[in-house]
Amino acid sequence: MMSLMAALAEFERSVIAERCSAGRKEARLKGARFGRTPGIDKNKIDAVSALYKQGMSISSIMQQLGIKSKSTIYRYLQIRDIRLNRKVCLYHH
Repeated sequence: MMSLMAALAEFERSVIAERCSAGRKEARLKGARFGRTPGIDKNKIDAVSALYKQGMSISSIMQQLGIKSKSTIYRYLQIRDIRLNRKVCLYHH
C-alpha cells in the first residue's frame, strides 16, 4: 500500500513539474522575463556622467533619470572614474 502511495506521489510531482515547465515556456514566448533585472545600464551610466560633468546636482540627476538611490549615482560615477566635487561647508559657532 505504501509503495503505491509513493508511486502516485512521484507521478503527481512529475506532472506538476511538467506543468510548471510548460507554463514558463509559454510565458517566455509571450515575452516574460525571469530572474534578476539587469543591474547596470550602460546608457544610464553615460547619461549620469554627462549630466554630472555639466554641473547638474546628484538629486537633479536622480529625478531626471528616474534613479532612486544616491549610491547608484555614486557607483555609476565611480565606474567612469569621475571624482565627486563636494563642497565642504564649515559652520563656526
